[in-house]
Amino acid sequence: MMMLMIAAAVAAQPVPPAEADGHMAGMTPAQHESMKKDCCKDCCKGMADKHAGHGAEHGGHSTE
Repeated sequence: MMMLMIAAAVAAQPVPPAEADGHMAGMTPAQHESMKKDCCKDCCKGMADKHAGHGAEHGGHSTE
């Protein structure tokens, strides 16, 4: 019974409002640019790894 009361109290807490512009709060433009660069590097590395074994499927020509 006590767990239900605790769960109800937690569920009744107001949700903080979402940012109107959709950006994360507290991040400087420099931090945002750095994050984007890291994300791009990770994505490019992942795509290169994914396509590494597919050279024969493309007739051996470059996919760049």
